[in-house]
Amino acid sequence: MILTPSKVISLNSFSNPLIIEFLRSIYCDAVQLDETRAMNLLLFAEKYLEKDLKITCFEFLTRNLTSENVFRILDFASQQNEKKLWDSGISFLKENLDGCDLSELIKYLDKPQESEFAKSLCDLEDSTVKFVIQQYSELYQKEPAKIQIFEDFLIKNVNMKTIALISNFVQEWGWHQENVLKNSDPVKETREAEKTGMNLRKTVFEWVNKNMKEIQEKNYAQNIPKKFWEEFEEENLKNENSIKEKEAVQENHSEESQELKETK
Repeated sequence: MILTPSKVISLNSFSNPLIIEFLRSIYCDAVQLDETRAMNLLLFAEKYLEKDLKITCFEFLTRNLTSENVFRILDFASQQNEKKLWDSGISFLKENLDGCDLSELIKYLDKPQESEFAKSLCDLEDSTVKFVIQQYSELYQKEPAKIQIFEDFLIKNVNMKTIALISNFVQEWGWHQENVLKNSDPVKETREAEKTGMNLRKTVFEWVNKNMKEIQEKNYAQNIPKKFWEEFEEENLKNENSIKEKEAVQENHSEESQELKETK
């Protein structure tokens, strides 16, 4: 325990090595830190209002953020309501998307967060959408087994903020597919790339149909490529014709059934 002029502070909830580092920070103005110790001492400093120690631990964690530890530190920041540390982790990811495990990041973006943290996570999600689209061909070449994760991520994130970017991506799919096929197994990769493009294209078209009124009200239509709209109208016309053909077949089938009944 530690004696103060006014009270006794119990340290029973902390380990001896942690208490030693705490005392070292007070009496020697120095502390030996690693990631785990910095997180534990930050809690210690928060509990006992040791502002200088908290700053030291915070600066250590932010200075030593890496693609390997950033998700652990984000979890810690979220659990302990350390918003400033959380924001540092989010900023690190935004600036280092090309160096992090993108599939792990996408999984992390699916984790529910408190409202205070959710907004910055949404901003990171938008940055990740942009990165996946810009680097899609390279990602496909580098991690073909994970391409379904990237596709599902784009499909899930079709919204008002991303529609211009994703619709342009869909419209330029032929170019992306051409890049994907470089140095690849032509038969296998063509089949997979076509499947990916069709799924995303279908989702975008369905989303635009569903949200057409809002797109027009907010003048978002002008941000979507002209060629996309041409393909969109063509797809809608095909769907209408397909529905009419099915209705005609059903009507003929009904008439034939009725004639057969009357004959009997």
